[in-house]
Amino acid sequence: MRHVKNSRTAGFTLVELLVVIAIIGVLVALLLPAVQAAREAARRSQCTNNVKQMSLALLNLESTHKYMPQAAGYFPGEDKARISETPGAVFDSQLRKSGPANLGSLLYFLLPQMEQQQLYMSMTGWTQRNFMTGVVIPPPAAYICPSEMSAGAESIVRPEDGGNGWGGGNYVVNVQAMNHWWKSSSQPSDGTGGGVSPSQPNPFTHPELRHMSDGTSNTAVFAERYAICPGPPRGDFGRTHWLGTPATKYDSLFAWNTKYVAENAPAVVRNQDIFAGVGEVPEIAPTYEGCTPTRVQTAHATMNVGMLDGSVQSISGDIDYVAWRAYILPRDEGSLPPN
Repeated sequence: MRHVKNSRTAGFTLVELLVVIAIIGVLVALLLPAVQAAREAARRSQCTNNVKQMSLALLNLESTHKYMPQAAGYFPGEDKARISETPGAVFDSQLRKSGPANLGSLLYFLLPQMEQQQLYMSMTGWTQRNFMTGVVIPPPAAYICPSEMSAGAESIVRPEDGGNGWGGGNYVVNVQAMNHWWKSSSQPSDGTGGGVSPSQPNPFTHPELRHMSDGTSNTAVFAERYAICPGPPRGDFGRTHWLGTPATKYDSLFAWNTKYVAENAPAVVRNQDIFAGVGEVPEIAPTYEGCTPTRVQTAHATMNVGMLDGSVQSISGDIDYVAWRAYILPRDEGSLPPN
């Protein structure tokens, strides 16, 4: 008997193929949020680690010198001539002519402890001069949150008004705890100041652990902030400069002195200060176009806050102002709420 060979090749029908594609699409739709959540968890973990490194680096400096750098100021040493507002002959005579710089931000003075000795030694005198002369110095990777979305590559900030670009960074220093060198001519030596002049707490005092009567575990040092806040078309107000040192809108700090309000802040902000109420708590995952420049922001579901004991706290979006104030002020006899 002769068998006829069927030449037809077995395969999927169109309906079967469409069913398979639909199933794959459903699986991808189910898995995508999980993948995105896993990636964000990894980014947040790296961000937490960055804040942890900074907090421990600060404690290492304190162990060596028995005092800490100010949020911005001279280190090691101080403003011996007590002139800290207008560059001039006395001002310039106090600046180092070779590396490292001796007037800079706290973030700059942490560099040797962050395995950035070469970058530390590459600067001289006053770190703010780099911005003034148009030299763009990106921050080290440890100062950039992996979830940063506001600035360009390497956290480079370029204001739309045509000014110089600079390195942004995503971590800022609590000026209420760490003090600030900038002193206006009307500000007494105790840092009280008056009006809306750019005064800051204790311009001639380096912070020490003994100054923190609330305890190191109750005092915040670092918080997160977008490199650009807000985005265009609001101009350059609120952009973070990791090497910035004057008490201006470019400062790498938060928790402004009660006597300082940026000159182009909205009227509602000019009529308030850091102790004014609910408007000062952290912003959780705002858009960078719509965030508030006088506050700190995080791209995560919770804010990473570096404490003076080297730990990192997670701050939720529903924290009230009284609790946040307890983090900020080192001598208000306030304790933090339990986790």
